[in-house]
Amino acid sequence: MNSNPSVPRGRGRGRGKPTQKGPAGPVGASTSPPPQNTSINPALNQQKQKSPLRNAGRGRGRAQHQKQITNQPQQATSSETGIQEQVTVKYDANGNIINPWTSSKKQALDLLHRKDYGKEGKSIDLYTNFYEINHNSTMKIHQYEISIEIQLPVKYQSNLTKQEAINIQIKPTNAKIEFSEIEKVYRKETQDLPYNLFSCADIILGFMPKMSYVSYGRNYFPRGQNVSDLGNGIQLWSGSVMAVKPGQWKLLVNIDEKHTAFYKEQNLKDFLYSVFPNKQSYRRDEIKKINDHLKGLQVQVTHNGHPRKHRVVALKEEPANKHEMTDNKTGVKMSIAEYFRRNKDITLQFPQLPCVQVEPKNRDIFLPVELCTIVEGQRCIRSLSERQIADIIKTSAKRPDVKKRNIDSAAKKLIGSSYELAKCYGLELSDTPMRVKGRVLQAPRLDYGSGASVVANGGQWRGKRMKTTQSLNCWGIFSMATKDRFDPRKFKNDLAREGQNMGINFRDPVVVRYINDRNFLREAEQIILQHQDLQYIFVILPPNTNNNIYSMVKEMEIAHGVITQCVRLDTYQRKFKPQTLGNILLKTNTKLGGINWELSFNMSPLANEMGKYVFGEPVMIVGADVTHWAKDKRILPTRTPRQKNKSTLD
Repeated sequence: MNSNPSVPRGRGRGRGKPTQKGPAGPVGASTSPPPQNTSINPALNQQKQKSPLRNAGRGRGRAQHQKQITNQPQQATSSETGIQEQVTVKYDANGNIINPWTSSKKQALDLLHRKDYGKEGKSIDLYTNFYEINHNSTMKIHQYEISIEIQLPVKYQSNLTKQEAINIQIKPTNAKIEFSEIEKVYRKETQDLPYNLFSCADIILGFMPKMSYVSYGRNYFPRGQNVSDLGNGIQLWSGSVMAVKPGQWKLLVNIDEKHTAFYKEQNLKDFLYSVFPNKQSYRRDEIKKINDHLKGLQVQVTHNGHPRKHRVVALKEEPANKHEMTDNKTGVKMSIAEYFRRNKDITLQFPQLPCVQVEPKNRDIFLPVELCTIVEGQRCIRSLSERQIADIIKTSAKRPDVKKRNIDSAAKKLIGSSYELAKCYGLELSDTPMRVKGRVLQAPRLDYGSGASVVANGGQWRGKRMKTTQSLNCWGIFSMATKDRFDPRKFKNDLAREGQNMGINFRDPVVVRYINDRNFLREAEQIILQHQDLQYIFVILPPNTNNNIYSMVKEMEIAHGVITQCVRLDTYQRKFKPQTLGNILLKTNTKLGGINWELSFNMSPLANEMGKYVFGEPVMIVGADVTHWAKDKRILPTRTPRQKNKSTLD
């Protein structure tokens, strides 16, 4: 079931600049007409004539053959598609080769026009989280350059007005955004999507929400609403993301739920206590752990009579009653606690707690933590613990009807606040979600072992005996959980019982060891060297396991070629049921080279066609995703995954 009114965006253009003035051409193109015996292959051209515009942009789709250029059509192969095509080589006014695949490639990247609508399955009406935008095609938006120059700080010019102290200049630029550009795309007069128009519309629609919401980018969070505690001074805020997208017939605004971790607005002292409860002093490694979160965080102080914000440099090790400083007025050395008592008439309630250094770093400004408050609305961009991530997933997982109500409610507020301003720019917003047609296809049938088959129901299925299975003849159990918490014999019996139902035969494990996580790599290596035929290892992980242990296990697997399967002890014990063991065995059988089930194509003409054209020969389907690492997260090398997750507060 798939129905998306949004149109995919195209690739960005090349950023390279030409090395000399002149019209930019494709990579490797020459600004002078080539000789008659020039080959289409850019590599061969380079040997005969170097191009002054080699870095004039990023180009693909070059012709990859070596036929002579003539005025007759030639057989050429596109490096993008591998399809043989009849092309006639042509040149533009500057002598550059006109790429024969440019138009077709650009169309594929920028706009994918629907050729037909599906007829298989059952037709249904679908609600989307897209909202229509009607625009005035004659509207033009001009861009101006604004510069603000403060001649002198206003406090030094008490006899001057603000107009005299601040110089503001507004200059027009040549940049102009015209809504008629999107009309040309819809009339198929051009394939260039006006991305600057979409960015401009995002700015217009987001201007008013930024006044009342906590926002970053295109994400908006209402203050003090939909907040849940994640522990360790971190909260989960629920808000919305709003972005303008090009639809197939008009502009659309897409609104969806957004869940992000924020630092709790609280006294800095309470933040320290939430990380390390009831601690009055901290070791160096604990200070480092806290600083991973505090560095760059904004705090506010009010002891000077007016609120003032500072950005944290670091939490220091020495407490306020021992950290000495020199009073600039008297030149006397004293502690931070004594300084605040003498000069600010403030007696610290927690002088044994450390101080924070704030910017600017070169001025050595130190503040007691009990006088600092973490400013509201600051995102936590550091790594979260597994428990916190699990809480986020649990909170954000909602039934479709609940999620729809939340999105509709957020859309009415966001669109309502932006409506009048958007109207001034020729944009009329609708707060009613779009409805489109979708189709429910027939669920596939899955073939299992012994001739059994199962039809998926509601996206779920469960068979018994797997298609082909592998036996575990030489395997072991490494437990990082203690003996009083984990019984390996019961674990083996549970696996064997469920494995018998699924077709996997288990022999008794050849090795069972309790290993401390600190000595895991060394002890595991010794055991593997003693048992050369060891083919599989179940590694039992204790609750609240950090990523370092998992990385060590996989490092061992890569180094010695022994397949491993990690099992969380709490998952096995607390959620013990046949389905849990079944899921473990499905992974085990796949890792050993077995086949759990196969798609059956003898169901419908559509399934038969898919089986013939997609799976008619060996094929591997790969799912790809993009991971945006946390700011403090280092990408782990394949062979050295023991990097420390330095900022997990748990």
